[in-house]
Amino acid sequence: MAKSIPTVTGSKTLGGQITINTNRDNINYTHTLRYTWGSQVVDAFITENITDSYKWTIPKDLANYIITATAGTMILKLLTFNGSEYIGSSSISFTVTMPDTEEFNPTINDIVLEEIGTPTNGLWIQKQSRIKGTLVITNAYGTSALNYKTNANGATYTTRIFETDALINNGSMDIVAVYTDKRGRKATFTKTITVQEYDYPHIESASVTRINGTSAKLNIVGSISSVNNTNAKSFYYKYKLKTATNYGSAIAISNNAYTIDTTITVSGLQDAEYDFLVGIQDTYGIAEKKEIHLPSSYRLFNISKDKKKFAFFGKAVKEGLQVFGKIFDRFGTEISNGLSAYGGSSSPINANTTIEELVLTNSNTPDTALWYVRTMFYSTKSTTTNRTQIAYPYETNKIPCYRYYSNGTWSSWTRIGGETSGDGIIKIGNDICIQYGSLTAKVDTGNTAKNITFNFNTPFSTCYEMIPILETSAVTGCQVARGAITASTGSIWFNRTNTSATNVKWVAIGKLRWLNEI
Repeated sequence: MAKSIPTVTGSKTLGGQITINTNRDNINYTHTLRYTWGSQVVDAFITENITDSYKWTIPKDLANYIITATAGTMILKLLTFNGSEYIGSSSISFTVTMPDTEEFNPTINDIVLEEIGTPTNGLWIQKQSRIKGTLVITNAYGTSALNYKTNANGATYTTRIFETDALINNGSMDIVAVYTDKRGRKATFTKTITVQEYDYPHIESASVTRINGTSAKLNIVGSISSVNNTNAKSFYYKYKLKTATNYGSAIAISNNAYTIDTTITVSGLQDAEYDFLVGIQDTYGIAEKKEIHLPSSYRLFNISKDKKKFAFFGKAVKEGLQVFGKIFDRFGTEISNGLSAYGGSSSPINANTTIEELVLTNSNTPDTALWYVRTMFYSTKSTTTNRTQIAYPYETNKIPCYRYYSNGTWSSWTRIGGETSGDGIIKIGNDICIQYGSLTAKVDTGNTAKNITFNFNTPFSTCYEMIPILETSAVTGCQVARGAITASTGSIWFNRTNTSATNVKWVAIGKLRWLNEI
């Protein structure tokens, strides 16, 4: 007698219905059905006493046993009986897939948002609010997280709970979360918030001028962000005599709007120099303060009663000579006492044509950065007379340069060299140079090598190589080798049998970005 061999048709998915055909050889045969699912469900009972076929719904909860996959292998076992006599069994295996439906996929239910730090009136505020976000997630059938990805405020976060920096922009902001479980199934969720526009308190201008010897006009122009009309605002000023240490109490400026453009008369002043301070403050404790100076009432010159103080264009308050206005020489250039003239970024002073002694500019300078340019004449000042200029770097680690104007032509800018230390730079291409110098090397313990780091004369943009060289007079027993190099530093390994100091020279080759502009 032959045992029956089953076949399966239908939806081979979790929750799907299949038909199990017994394909029996004898009409007297009956069958019992069992199934195995991985190692978690073994030889589980389905039904018994079936004849030709049986419809069965594959249990959905088998998904709990495939938490990192979307399919599993089912083994179906058919036991054949003739009455009470057991004939035998046969098995078939087939793949059961997990449907890509909401029931079997994860869900992001919400992104719960909390404010970090000081509350801001229940509003999300640009440059002030920081967000703590928490993803609320429901996993399907026993799986767990593989990864999180949330885009918010121009950044990406990869944890379920995230914290942003202060909000960058105003207006509508989407917080978009994508969650992936260990089966690779994804869920997305978008939460949109409205960010109120905010900028820091700003004083556009502030000035104070004399009306007479005892009063002055104070003008202030500025603004505060309204933040949907929830932001507090405070406008005020203080003043003190120039010779005093502390300002007086703040005096409020009445102003109902979030912008201010007002002029106030300040009375009861002495005919002396004053310092004024104007300020704007809002809810968030951020105030802008600006100091301005009020001179004494205008006069051509003033002499103190004790004849020890003399001033032009103001009241004498210090022993000696004071000048409260500008002084010009016979060529019409200002005697600036070390203060440079500056035309601003939109109208820079042209170094080729200026006759001012000292200017701050980036026009016709060694490169496009700002330089202090000092111009020196012989007997007269004009745009056509011979002269020499020296340029000093403004805020960068560069080398001063010089040039000269002769017979209607400017020379090229040239680096000022000849340092007494023996260090220097040699230009060998448009932007390639050799730097050289020396250093004193000394070990802490004899016969114990020491690493010594030093700075290049001027940082390279790229350093290609550095070679250390022992002085020809170095004693026997000295050793030197190159260490690590960067764009701005070199290093050597030095050894000597004793701790005496030894002079080591070095040569480095590299690229300077600005060298080809000199």
